[in-house]
Amino acid sequence: MFLTAKHAKYAKKRKSNSIHEGRRIHAENCSLDGGSWPATFSALSAAKSFSRCSSFFPLVFTADNSTLETPSSGPAFAICLPAATGFGRNCLMDERPVVSADSILDPRIFFTVTLIVIQLSLLAAIGLAGGGFVLVNAAVLERYGALVRALVWDKHEYWRLLSAMFLHGGLVHFLLNATCLYFFGGPVEIALGRWRYLFLYFAAGLTGNLASLLWGEALGVSVGSSGAIFGIVVTYLMIEIRGPIHWTRVVRQPASRMLFFLIGIQLAMGLLLEQIDSMAHLGGTLTGAMLGYFFVSRMPAAATRASRRWAALGIWIAAFAALVAMASRPATRADRQVLIALHDFTGGDVDGATRHLEAAMAHDPPRAMSALDRMILRYIRPSFRIPVTATLLELSNAETAALDYYRERSRSHSSPDALWLTATLLQKPSVANYDEALAFCAEGGKRFAENRNWDLLEARIHATFRKFDQALAVLDRFQNTSQTRTADYWEIAALCHLRRHECAEVEEATSRCLTAAWADSPAVASDNRDLTIQEWRYRALKEMGREAETKALAAEMEEMWRKAVARSSDDAVALNNLAWHLATHGGDLNEAAQLANRSVERTAQAYNLDTLAWVEHLRGNPKAAWAAMEKSLVGRRSNAPEYLYHAAAILVALGNKTEARHYLERAVAPGIDFDEFEMAEQMLRDLTP
Repeated sequence: MFLTAKHAKYAKKRKSNSIHEGRRIHAENCSLDGGSWPATFSALSAAKSFSRCSSFFPLVFTADNSTLETPSSGPAFAICLPAATGFGRNCLMDERPVVSADSILDPRIFFTVTLIVIQLSLLAAIGLAGGGFVLVNAAVLERYGALVRALVWDKHEYWRLLSAMFLHGGLVHFLLNATCLYFFGGPVEIALGRWRYLFLYFAAGLTGNLASLLWGEALGVSVGSSGAIFGIVVTYLMIEIRGPIHWTRVVRQPASRMLFFLIGIQLAMGLLLEQIDSMAHLGGTLTGAMLGYFFVSRMPAAATRASRRWAALGIWIAAFAALVAMASRPATRADRQVLIALHDFTGGDVDGATRHLEAAMAHDPPRAMSALDRMILRYIRPSFRIPVTATLLELSNAETAALDYYRERSRSHSSPDALWLTATLLQKPSVANYDEALAFCAEGGKRFAENRNWDLLEARIHATFRKFDQALAVLDRFQNTSQTRTADYWEIAALCHLRRHECAEVEEATSRCLTAAWADSPAVASDNRDLTIQEWRYRALKEMGREAETKALAAEMEEMWRKAVARSSDDAVALNNLAWHLATHGGDLNEAAQLANRSVERTAQAYNLDTLAWVEHLRGNPKAAWAAMEKSLVGRRSNAPEYLYHAAAILVALGNKTEARHYLERAVAPGIDFDEFEMAEQMLRDLTP
């Protein structure tokens, strides 16, 4: 018998083309009892079992009688050949697939080429629009439809699960995916047929993106067709391995080597680079395994029980349905709200960040704090982690929940970040505790002396609680070390000298603070320090009676904020800062009111509502001032001492001295320093019977 029953069964059940059609089998030094190839096949054809199989296709020899070719209308000769006996050990077989496309214009790979052209067109359009070609800007990708988890959950933009499959992060990303898709997607499209191939492609891509949405990187954007391509590649491997050629010979083929090389690059990039979305790869791979098994098992050379095929399809359908159900749940979970808040904050939407973080804290404070801590540790640069965390917690009025979380972390799983944040939070008015803040600072300096500048934190704690002599003593001690005096050092020194009315020292400290800040980070210096430091410098010059320099500095500060407003007329912070400057430096109060109202219209936050209230107070409109202040104190639940002082001043203008005294007591009770602290103390003494 030249054929086993299994091979004869495959030959009989042949109904459609397979990946093995048209294989050419090249033979060298093969003999059957010393006979030539034609004699060998003549003998094989005479056999009853073989003739029954060969009746499905003619045997065609090349001119040199060394190659046997099977036409596409019949099963590959490789199905029958392994059953033949009597071949010598020197028989060398080299299967050369001819199922790959003849060219890029081959109609059999229409969808493969179409997908590549669409992806290339989008990359070119983004590049021509200025978004980058070699490396595409993340903000541009988000605008064009990249997968952004916060937007999917917050704004229900589920279409991004599909659109992200056609975008790429740059030229190298596109070329790698396009190469895999052409060399392996083409043969799969020929083998499965166009529509099955297209279904497999989108099923793998969508499943991969759903997995990425649920378990991938929380922040940032996700783009690329890698999930779909991994599904295609797995199906390609299953077609090859489950075919009639033994898998040990399949893996030695040049195409297989290329496949392993490209997949190796993809996997290595996924392990080494944080930007690679490994969850999308995993989702696409598992989809390719399930659907590939379903499609490939229908082929004659890989026939499998129907129950197994349908079981594979059922598993994928159940898994896909489960992913869809998990992804479509309302974004009420604390961790999802924190993710959306952090995305909004990094994108400049302070109001959205506040709203979502408040919702997270109201829903599940411990889980929200854990998620916030984890995400900031993962995505925010070390130098910005502390200020970003403190700002977010202040915006959401979550200092109490945050303090409980970080205090517990400091005691159970102590880390420099936890100790630093605990000491920082203890300087907030709602949870202020001078002694406990110093204790956590001391513990941090003792256990993690090399990780942070704990002396500066101690000096800031003293200054925050108006212990200016102690703060300057710590700075003097710091000055005797070899450490560089940073902008933080000079900022604390300027504050202490200002409160002690040492104007000459304030002038020097503010100048050095601005110089050091610009040297460290110009963007941070411009946005976060200039207004406060220049204001301190202005007060020192004014106290020293240097009118010309005072006016020049006031004009310089006004010009700075007018330029900021001109750069972005929708920037609520710039509008607010210019309004505040005009109101407190003798500017046009009507213009200040217009600017403050524009800022509030953009985003109603405690800081710009307070500015609007104070401008209206200076304009002599106490009722309008109190209406804005109520929104700041009640609607935004602000506990900032300066806001409480402003509220008291407005209430005095309205004649409500009893409630004004209540606000003043709240402002000065924690002992937290603010610019109008001395005026608040004086007003409280005046109102106390």
